[in-house]
Amino acid sequence: MISTLISIAITLIYVLACLFLGLILIKLMLWRWPIINLNLLGKLASGFMLGQGILASTWLLLGLGSVFSKSIIWSIIILILLFGIIILRSSFQKSLAKIKEKVKKLKQLSLIWKIIFLFVIALILSYGVWSFVNLPAGDAEGFYMVLPKVMASARKLRPLPNTFDFSQIGLSGEMHFAALMSIADSAAAQLFIWFTAIAATMFLLAICSMLQIKVLGQIVALIILFSSSTFTLYLSGGKVDVFGAAFGLAAYFWVLEAYRQKKVQNLALVLSGLFLGFNLVAKFPNAATVLPGLFLIIIWNNYSALKKKIRNIFPKIIYPFLIVIAFFLLAIIPHLIKNWFLFNEPLAPFIFIKSAGAKWLDQSWFSSENIHFILKTYPIALTYGQYPMQGGNISFLLLAFAPLIVFSDTLKTIAKTKFFQILAMVLIGILFWILFRPGVMAPRYILPTLLLAIPLVAKIVDDIFTKSRFLILKIVIILSFLIVLLSSTYSNYAQIRQALIMGKANFQKYGRFSAQSSEFLDQKVAKGERVFMAGYYVYFLRPDILQCLSTQSERDDQAFKKQSPEVWSYLYDQGFKYMVVQKVSFPDALKSWDINKKPDWLGIKEIYSDPSVIIYSLEGTKPDQTPQCDCTSLNDKAWDVRCLSGAKK
Repeated sequence: MISTLISIAITLIYVLACLFLGLILIKLMLWRWPIINLNLLGKLASGFMLGQGILASTWLLLGLGSVFSKSIIWSIIILILLFGIIILRSSFQKSLAKIKEKVKKLKQLSLIWKIIFLFVIALILSYGVWSFVNLPAGDAEGFYMVLPKVMASARKLRPLPNTFDFSQIGLSGEMHFAALMSIADSAAAQLFIWFTAIAATMFLLAICSMLQIKVLGQIVALIILFSSSTFTLYLSGGKVDVFGAAFGLAAYFWVLEAYRQKKVQNLALVLSGLFLGFNLVAKFPNAATVLPGLFLIIIWNNYSALKKKIRNIFPKIIYPFLIVIAFFLLAIIPHLIKNWFLFNEPLAPFIFIKSAGAKWLDQSWFSSENIHFILKTYPIALTYGQYPMQGGNISFLLLAFAPLIVFSDTLKTIAKTKFFQILAMVLIGILFWILFRPGVMAPRYILPTLLLAIPLVAKIVDDIFTKSRFLILKIVIILSFLIVLLSSTYSNYAQIRQALIMGKANFQKYGRFSAQSSEFLDQKVAKGERVFMAGYYVYFLRPDILQCLSTQSERDDQAFKKQSPEVWSYLYDQGFKYMVVQKVSFPDALKSWDINKKPDWLGIKEIYSDPSVIIYSLEGTKPDQTPQCDCTSLNDKAWDVRCLSGAKK
C-alpha cells in the first residue's frame, strides 16, 4: 500500500513539473500581452503538454549522452517546481477564481444532468485507476514500455536489439515512461498516460468553450470522448497514442486561438507549430491530417484579405505558414539528432540517405477488394468497423446524434460560424488519409482530427435541450447517455476488481504472451547469457536479458532462416544459450527448426512449454566449438553484445 501511494505521489510531482515548466514558458512568452480571455482549461493543458514536449526532448538528449540518471532527473524536476512556485504564485489565485465560476455553472444544471455529470466523473476516474493497475500489453509489451525499461536501467538510450529499426520512430511518451521508471516504477509511467488523456480532454473542452458551447454541451462532449474505444483503449496498457492525440488537439487549439485573438496571433502560431512538431514525434501518422487542418484555418481566415489585395499573400498566408513550419522544425530537432546519432539517418523513418531503411510509408493492411469496401463505408467503418489492427472505434453516439442537426439552430447558422471551419478540417483530414493511406484502417492514426467532430455534435445536443419541445427526443438522448455511462463504468470497475483480487503475480498468467515464461527465464538465465527471441513480447524479462537479446540483423540473417540443422549451429555460434519461440509471433517456426535434426555436438533441450511459448536450452559439447559472440557488462546496469571480427552482431 505504501509503495502504491509513493508511486502515485511521484507521478503527481512529475505532472506538476511538466505543468509548471510549460506555464512558466507561456507566461514568459505572454509578458507583453496579458490575455484575459484565454480559456483556463486550454491554458493549463497547453502548459502541461508544452512542458511534456520539452522534458521528453531533454530526457532523449540525456539518454543519448549516457547520463540519464535518477539524480539528474530529480534535480531537473525539483528546480522546475521551485521556479514554478515562485513565478506562478500570482496565477494560482486567478485560476482558483475561474474554477469557482465553472463550479457555479455546474450547480445551475438540472438534477438529471448533475447525475449524468457525476457518472461521467466516475467513468473518467475508473480509467485512471485502470491505467495504474493494468499491465503492459500488446505493442507496449513488445516496444513502447520495453525501450523505457531498458533506458531506465542502463541509463542510456539505444535501439532495442529485437526491434532495432522500429526504434527510429519518434520517442515522446516513451521518454516520460523512462523517467518515471527511473524515479518510481512502471505503474507510475502508465498512470501518466491517464493525465495526458486528461490534457487532451481539456483541449477538447476548451475548443467547445471557444465555440460558445455551454456546460451541458461540454458534458455531452465528455460522454462521446470517453465512449470512443479508439481513445479509451490507450488510456492503459502502455501504448502512446494518447500523446499524439493531446499534441494534435493542442496544435488545433492554438491555430484557432490565433484567429480569435489577433493581438497574440504570432505567439499562437508559434505554439501551434511547436505542438505540431511534438505531435509528429509522438505519433507521426497524426501529422498527416493535422498539418492540412492548420493550413486550412490560416487560409480560410485570410481569404477575404486576399480577395482585396493579392499582395497580402505574404503577410497573411506565407508568413504564418513560415512561423508554423519554423517552430515545427525546432520541435523535431532532438528527434533528428537521435536518428542521426543512433542510425546515421537523421530523416528516418521517412527518408533514408545511406540505407534502404524500413518501408514505413508503404503500409497496406488489406487486399484491394477489402480496401474498396472500407472506402465505401466511411464514416461508418470508423464507428462500427472491426478490422484487424483497427484499434477501436469513434463513439457510435457521434453518428447517432449528428442527424439531429435538423432539430438544432446550428443548421441555420453553421455556414457563418467556426463550426463550418472545424467540420471542413475534419473532412479534409479524413480525405487526406483516405487518399494517401487507403490500406490502413486505424482511427487512432487520425485521432486528433476525428475528435474535432465531437464539438459539433455536442452543440447539436445542447441546442435540443435548450428548447422546451422534443421531450421524447430528450428522454431518448438521456437514456442513451446513462446506458453508455453505466455499462462502461461497470466494465471498468469489474476489470479493476479482478486485477486487484488476483494480484500482479497471478494476473500476469492470463492474457499475456510473455509474462509467465519471462518469469521462468528471469530465474533460469544468468547475467550475460544470451536469449534468442523468436517473438516480440519481451517486457517482463530482466533489463540485462533485454539488452542481450537477439538483434534484428541476426533474425534477418539467411543462416538463421535456413532449415535445421544449420539454424541450430548458427544460434550457438552467435552465443545464444536459450531460444524462445512465441507461437503467436512465429507460428511456423517449429516446422522449420526440427530439434531432432540438430548437430551431434550440440545439446538442445526443451526446458519450458505452455500453450503460447516454448523455450530451449543450447549447450555445445565440443571443446573447440566456441561461440563468436557474447554479452559483456559495460557497467553495473548496461550490457552490450560483442562479437569476434567477421561475426554478425
